[in-house]
Amino acid sequence: MRKFIDSRDREWSVLVTVQGIVDVRDATTIDLGKLFDNSLKLLGELLDDPPRLVDCLWVLCADSGTAAGVTPADFGRSLYGDVLEAATNALIDSTIDFFPNARRRGLVRQVMDKSRAGFTALADRGEAELQKLDPRTLCDYALNSRGSPVSTPDP
Repeated sequence: MRKFIDSRDREWSVLVTVQGIVDVRDATTIDLGKLFDNSLKLLGELLDDPPRLVDCLWVLCADSGTAAGVTPADFGRSLYGDVLEAATNALIDSTIDFFPNARRRGLVRQVMDKSRAGFTALADRGEAELQKLDPRTLCDYALNSRGSPVSTPDP
């Protein structure tokens, strides 16, 4: 079971079970059991759609949320930024933990660890490249590639 804390300091537990997979699939059409199949396409789609991702999380957390008087909308409002990242990681890691085969769990965990490291390296490199950019050169490039917005056509 994985945990995260939302922006209102409420702790949530994410546990993916067979019934949880069924409930998430029925409510969202996302099949968590296939999240890591093939080229991780489904995982990518889910990560690109935060409202759907939060819907999946709510389905898994709904029992404790409802008992605490939290509505799905309130739950969604409490997930953004770093909190949403922590919740996403809890969902991913809990889904990995679900698989009964230790070897498969290990392989999927390695793929996710490499993916996370790759995204970190990509962000680091992008940040370094951005630091090298001269705003004036960038402005000149933009103006020259599209033409000056104040230029007039030749007669």
